[in-house]
Amino acid sequence: MSGTFKTIYWPDDGSRSAANSPPPDEQTATAILLPDGTDAGYTTIPIALDANQSFSVSDVPAGPYFLQLDGQVFPLCPSCPSGFEQAVSTRLIELRSDSPDLTTLSAARPDIVRHGGPFLHLDVSGLAPWVFGDSVLTATSQGFAYGKLAPSPTPTVGATAAGGLWLEFNLGLPDASKGDVFYAYQRSTTTIGNGASAGRVAAASRYARVTDLTLTPTSSSLSVKLTDTAQQTGAVRADFRYSQFAALAPSVHPSAVPGVGAAVSVLAVPHSAEYPDMPSASERTSLFALFILAAPPAEDVDYGTLHYGEFLDPLWKTYRVAVYSFDVQAPSAGGAAGPTPSLVSRVLTSSDPGPIVPMLGPPTQPRIEQRDAFAGEMIGVGLRPTITWSPPTLGHATSYEVTIAGQTQPVIAGETRVLSAIVYSGRSFKLPPDFLRQGRHYSATITARSGPWDTFDHAPFHEGTPFHTADCVTGLFTP
Repeated sequence: MSGTFKTIYWPDDGSRSAANSPPPDEQTATAILLPDGTDAGYTTIPIALDANQSFSVSDVPAGPYFLQLDGQVFPLCPSCPSGFEQAVSTRLIELRSDSPDLTTLSAARPDIVRHGGPFLHLDVSGLAPWVFGDSVLTATSQGFAYGKLAPSPTPTVGATAAGGLWLEFNLGLPDASKGDVFYAYQRSTTTIGNGASAGRVAAASRYARVTDLTLTPTSSSLSVKLTDTAQQTGAVRADFRYSQFAALAPSVHPSAVPGVGAAVSVLAVPHSAEYPDMPSASERTSLFALFILAAPPAEDVDYGTLHYGEFLDPLWKTYRVAVYSFDVQAPSAGGAAGPTPSLVSRVLTSSDPGPIVPMLGPPTQPRIEQRDAFAGEMIGVGLRPTITWSPPTLGHATSYEVTIAGQTQPVIAGETRVLSAIVYSGRSFKLPPDFLRQGRHYSATITARSGPWDTFDHAPFHEGTPFHTADCVTGLFTP
């Protein structure tokens, strides 16, 4: 089998070009894992990419295998002087093709220059009178620079200007000579509902469409004046059927209760929000968000049709994301925070999605080495346990993702702490060797995933809408 990692560039003019490139998200392709039925569970075949970002492996048996990608994560570490400690993240993607599609799609220009210095300073004027909860965001499709203002000091109520660090989600440097269009815009905040159903609506209001902005690697600041008021023609029907989400809590975990985290948002992405033409996950911006301020009520609430400003060029497309989170009271080791399971759905705004209801339930009956994974702490599951689960009671899962994270503090530098595996071939996953450590505590999140495009051997770095996920979480376990 063989593969080549590539990026397909799709800038504003609609042209496409491809170039060999490293794996996405600064990951490194390190191995092929072949299930072999042994105690170890896998035959590991190391791989290394050549100068063309390609690899080739001979005499691989037919059937499913996992492509292993390793990267770095920076989880919060309260015991570390810096507040963060670097750890390794391992991602496994189940495939069976002898020549998988390893392309990534980006709306950036192929010649984009990336910013490698500290955060820039951003000054924004022309704001609508500032209220608590307001924000300023930026976006440029082929300029590959999405970000948010971190104002300092916090603007006073009624302020029409703000300044602070520009927190870039990507590292592109817009260049006016290349035709880059840069947007800066304000999301203005209002309150809605009352009591347990009270929420905060943040909707795009004032904006600037800038065509003469050029940033260089030595740039230290930029200033933008918002000059226009966005027409409030975007619409979201916020008929939130809270009771249907809450009814799924026992499948999430026996201790699960509705948590602070119910939200509806509208995101904009260049060119397409559908598979296989949706750009990478970091290339999008938020035009609207409804946040529930407390744990949502038990009854359904219809907030009516809410509006937001539309001002982006026609090449931008929108989709709606609904999130409902749970609090889990499962014990954790060393005071570490437990996982936050959620139900998430994203659908095209143009499809008139109707009431906000759960589209997919969590996996059910999770087990570790045939032991009930909900039944308190599991001791002695072994260094390579098998995790199994049953299908959701709501909806149809097209794949599952199993995520294992260490829960013991303090973090031990250099140890792998996070492993995730996307599974298509069944409802079980055996942990590979050299991940779990004796004396450490772990928990697992098992996520059901559903999308018409989410099929075995689809291009794993492409995504689209509709897509739904639902989590269940286990208790703690130790080898």
